Amino acid sequence: MERRLHSNEFKENAVRLAQKGDVSVSQVANELGINPSLLHKWLRQFGAKSDGSKSVTPDEHSELIRLRRELKCTQEECEILKKSPEYLLEGTAVRYSFIKTNMRQFHVSVMCSVLKVSSSGFYNWLKDPRRSPQT
Repeated sequence: MERRLHSNEFKENAVRLAQKGDVSVSQVANELGINPSLLHKWLRQFGAKSDGSKSVTPDEHSELIRLRRELKCTQEECEILKKSPEYLLEGTAVRYSFIKTNMRQFHVSVMCSVLKVSSSGFYNWLKDPRRSPQT
C-alpha cells in the first residue's frame, strides 16, 4: 500500500469536518479516502480537547517540536559552558582534551562549536600518535 503525505490544510479541514458532528468520524474518513484511525489520530493531535479548548494546529505542532529541539540543543551548550569556562582561554590542544574527556556526556560537534574548534581537527588530533596519551 502506498503511503500518502497529507498537507496541514487537509488535516485541519478533515478535523473540522469530523468535529461538526453531522456525520460519524468513519463516514468523514471514508468520504476523504483516508483510514478512520488516521482521522482519529488527527483529532487527538489537532482537534478540540475534552475541556473544549482548542488544541494546536499542525503548523503550531511542527513549530513546537522544532522549538523543543532548539531548547535541548541550547541547554546542552549551556551545560558545556558551565563545565568549560577555563578551557575557552586555553590553547586548542587543551580544548581537544576537554572534548575527549566529555565525549560520553555531550555531542562532539556541539562541544567543538561551543569551544570554537573544528570537529575534523579534533578527530585528527585524536589519531595523532605524537600527542601525549594523558592529554
